[in-house]
Amino acid sequence: MWKVVLRRSFSAAHQLRGNFGACERMHGHNWKVEVSLAGTALNAHGLLMDFRDLDHHLAEVLSKWDHTVLNELPDFQERNPSCENLTYVLFQDLKKRLAPLASVWVSKVEIFETDACSTSYEEPAP
Repeated sequence: MWKVVLRRSFSAAHQLRGNFGACERMHGHNWKVEVSLAGTALNAHGLLMDFRDLDHHLAEVLSKWDHTVLNELPDFQERNPSCENLTYVLFQDLKKRLAPLASVWVSKVEIFETDACSTSYEEPAP
């Protein structure tokens, strides 16, 4: 199996709903994102997927989040804007965008809230 990994970052504020002490107050992070794609076959050019194409899809999603208050976005109106939920929402969005590519799938999304703390979401290969 082949893997392609791309990293990006974005800045956004959020406040957690629930009993989270200081994190219930509005605060921001410089989030780091790592997306892993997997596949069993390379294309005619010897690539699983062109990094530029993956970067385009990831940039489109993250542009909706960058320099925002995540709580105010539709994806987080009913869902707590936790690192776990950001990871899940990003995974599902990329999965939908890449669905037409039969030989490539999103294998893992990891989001770092800080250099020391991250969450990841994975699904088995289709």
